[in-house]
Amino acid sequence: MLLWSLVAGTLWWNHPVLVGALLVLFGAAATREYLAMLQADGLLRKSLAHGALVIGTGHLLAVMLISLQGESPAGFWVDSITLCGAAILGLSVMVLAFSLEEKTLREITAALLGIIYVPILFAFAIRIYFLGGQSGIAAGGVPLLLLLIAVTKTNDMSAYLVGTAIGKHKMIPRVSPGKTWEGFIGSLIITILMAVGIIHLAGEHLAPMTVFDGVVLGLLLALFSVLGGLPASALQRCLRAKDSGHSLPGIGGILDLIDSLLFTGPVLYLYLMLVS
Repeated sequence: MLLWSLVAGTLWWNHPVLVGALLVLFGAAATREYLAMLQADGLLRKSLAHGALVIGTGHLLAVMLISLQGESPAGFWVDSITLCGAAILGLSVMVLAFSLEEKTLREITAALLGIIYVPILFAFAIRIYFLGGQSGIAAGGVPLLLLLIAVTKTNDMSAYLVGTAIGKHKMIPRVSPGKTWEGFIGSLIITILMAVGIIHLAGEHLAPMTVFDGVVLGLLLALFSVLGGLPASALQRCLRAKDSGHSLPGIGGILDLIDSLLFTGPVLYLYLMLVS
């Protein structure tokens, strides 16, 4: 309850520094959970986990600070620096400090994947917030951020509810036994209706987006929301972990909460850039 009150209060106040810091906090917490799962399973040593967390959090902070300066498209060069820097650092450490074993290579790869999977992808949520008001797309960043969250989470919840009610045909049982084709089709329809409804009701706050944009975004975000939830499920199955963490009772961890946003964020950002 305290967490959701903090989120609601921050979005209502809508101070760029506070909203940006909250997004950085969520991204860093999800990154930490990913690394902690690998560390608990003996697949990642502590020093590499700490290094990946520092690089990932630094990337999120850099995107936030660049976005605060009003740079559009929010410093994509930071992504290149983060990826190149992490790769160079990781491979150099492997050669100079660690024993040359197959396990070492797996650890370096796992750490690099963590930087790509969470911080770099979640940074698009930060970019989406700061895009509002800078490119003539929206009156402010909160409507765009709420559009991303509401549409993505509507797809997640409707897929579960429809699948539980009438689902019979499994989509990918070896990764996520609970996902069904009936749930997918039902959530697709509901997500499109939600996107259209939000854009229609938001009016000038999401101008010049139209009902047509709602249909296209509903379809795209529904598809990528499903795809976004699968890697986290696959990761947890590989590590024999039920959830990514225990910070959110009833949900699991922060990564369980934002996993689908990691895929829908970049898609929405690209669409908004094309629209503008």
